Amino acid sequence: MFAAPANAAEPLTPQQLKDTIASNSKILAQKLTVSSSVAGNSVQTENYAAGALAGIVAAESGPDGANVALALAAAFKNGGARERIVEKALTYLGDPYELGGASHSGIDCSGLTMVAYATAGVSLVHYVPSQDAVATPIGEADAQPGDLVFFNDDEHVALYLGAGMIIEAPDYGIPVRIVSLDTWSGIGYHFGRILND
Repeated sequence: MFAAPANAAEPLTPQQLKDTIASNSKILAQKLTVSSSVAGNSVQTENYAAGALAGIVAAESGPDGANVALALAAAFKNGGARERIVEKALTYLGDPYELGGASHSGIDCSGLTMVAYATAGVSLVHYVPSQDAVATPIGEADAQPGDLVFFNDDEHVALYLGAGMIIEAPDYGIPVRIVSLDTWSGIGYHFGRILND
């Protein structure tokens, strides 16, 4: 377990996480193991805290663990607005779904994308069709971490992480999670870009 700073009321910043990891290196060496699905993959990043987070989340992601690690490493690779958007969305992992919600006590799909983009200074309306309307359509091959995935029924939006993985707030009884787009087989989707960087 990490020993969080005594005054930590908010989620740890990347620098606080890095400092915590450094100060607890003996504990980490004794307590953390990386799943075999992640251990065989080479994930390199300059952001050591992000790399540690990618490994931890991937180890908990079952058969998709290797793809989660690759997606998070790609999302954290270049820093900037896209990294901030993904980092913010990750703070909601495991939080409950609530229609119309936009907080850690409950959040829906467009609420998740709205609060994530707000960290980059982008205001989005809390409504899937409105977010789709302001996004520039892009092909899946051009999608980057932080782009949006809109489902063709106009009922769902998710944040693309890369490597075919998304973070989403899907429905009641299912907390915010990272899954493969293959999870949504049978429902058409398309990609949209808000950030033109």
